[in-house]
Amino acid sequence: LTALGCGQSVEEYFLSGKSKYYSADYQGAILDFDQVIRRDTLNAEAYQLRGVSKYILEDHLGAILDLDKSIELNPLAIASTYRFRGLAKLRSEDYKGALRDIKDGNNLDPPNASYYPLGVAKYNLEDYRGAIIAFSNSIGQDSTYASQYGYRGMAKMALKDYTGAANDFNRAIEIDSSTVDNYSLLGVCLQGLEDHLTAIKVLTRAIEMDPLNSEAYTLRGVSKHQQGHYIEAITDLDKSIELDPSAGISYMKRGRARYELGDHYGACVDFSRAKDLGHLPAEVIFISRCN
Repeated sequence: LTALGCGQSVEEYFLSGKSKYYSADYQGAILDFDQVIRRDTLNAEAYQLRGVSKYILEDHLGAILDLDKSIELNPLAIASTYRFRGLAKLRSEDYKGALRDIKDGNNLDPPNASYYPLGVAKYNLEDYRGAIIAFSNSIGQDSTYASQYGYRGMAKMALKDYTGAANDFNRAIEIDSSTVDNYSLLGVCLQGLEDHLTAIKVLTRAIEMDPLNSEAYTLRGVSKHQQGHYIEAITDLDKSIELDPSAGISYMKRGRARYELGDHYGACVDFSRAKDLGHLPAEVIFISRCN
């Protein structure tokens, strides 16, 4: 055995690193694998376990570099090497690379295929139908995680399947009622289904959970506007603008409510502000109503 400092051999450092890895002492494992790789640059497993440890500690670039090396040394690596590299790429927003790696990992180990990250990659690549299939497969494996219903709901919403999306967001809320975004997204679906009364109730719950949620105020203001409650809509949109003065859509929606109340000057001020913030529909309205 090759001796290292303090009398420890490469193999002793390797076994110590593995022991720390499986005991969830990932920082300690990395230090041991550093010692191994310093003397044995062809140890694919040391790179693999160090890469996974770095991923778990959220050093995603470091993880990718180590897993690259592990795969270079052993192209027929175990499936988890490709999967973890795919996860690291997913966290680094390299969605195409993540998709390739997760697929490779699944092909190497079909019985234990990982569908959730596959769905996340496809969703971010705007392959919404593919994402729905992946999340459905993930739910088939284990239906107890709210996030997979939330993601599938967003994919359905992108395809304007508001009924299917609303069902998924409701299921996500049943599993975990603490995620505010699911209430806001459910509100959007209900608006798409023109059920503004229920949307207002759902968005009110989102605001109760997060009183600083400017988007929820905007959405609730939209539904109140659709119900003909223009003054209440303006109150919500005032609050949204107070929380996020850069949201052009809030100015445009408030301008619409003001216009309905006959405050054409106030409406045009809002349309102009929305236009200046880059909200293109407001520019069209400003040109048609305020010139």
